[in-house]
Amino acid sequence: VTALLGACVLGLLFVLLQGREWFTLLTHGVTMQSSRLGAFFYLLIVVLNRILTPIIRTVWRKIARESTLFERDVLPTPVRLLILALATRWFLSALPLPLLVRQFWSNLAGLLTIAGVVWLLVLLNGEVEQFVRRRFPTDSQAAAASLVRLLRRVADILVVFVGFLVLLRFFGVD
Repeated sequence: VTALLGACVLGLLFVLLQGREWFTLLTHGVTMQSSRLGAFFYLLIVVLNRILTPIIRTVWRKIARESTLFERDVLPTPVRLLILALATRWFLSALPLPLLVRQFWSNLAGLLTIAGVVWLLVLLNGEVEQFVRRRFPTDSQAAAASLVRLLRRVADILVVFVGFLVLLRFFGVD
């Protein structure tokens, strides 16, 4: 219980610190309108999402009829973060940038990758929970649902904690 509480506190601290960093960036005027490159990537990801959503939604409905994974967008926000991280890595290798700028964007791409993967795994946990809940008979569904929900939350906490450990390792904290 103590380890679980510690993981929750560290996860909450991480989220609060990252929120503060994003707030600081926004207050300094870093937005999609302030950078042509940022606006281009945003536009590219939105267009890609608009093109792929009807195609993948149709295929996904044939495979998993009761899933709600691609109801709104085929590229959920964590996938967009991963695309942005990949594009950042590609631009770092293609453009001659000073070392400090290269380090900043490289660290940001790593942070986006870790956050995107963790977020995607949490969404996948939700899909697994829905899949398992549908497999239970209706007479014992209430008891099974509470147990499955508890297991999902434990898995979510574990995923976030492992993501936090990977983040610490990425930034060189042993």
